[in-house]
Amino acid sequence: MPLGLGGLTCKLFGCLMSQSNDSLQQPSRPAAHLRSGRWVLRRALLGILALSVFVLSGAMLLHASIEPEGAESAEQAQSE
Repeated sequence: MPLGLGGLTCKLFGCLMSQSNDSLQQPSRPAAHLRSGRWVLRRALLGILALSVFVLSGAMLLHASIEPEGAESAEQAQSE
């Protein structure tokens, strides 16, 4: 720290100079552990289920929005 500034430098820079080197060498996160095969299988099945639900609901909505061709011709024949 520069002489004369004292506490002001510590307030501005968070007293980085006073930290020990031990805290800088330790990792802040624990090491990642491997996922089990059961977890991967369950996650994959959940993804396939979600994909199936989205595709099937989209197909149902598309099918519901299409009017049958026979309905138009039947209505026109009845109105004449």
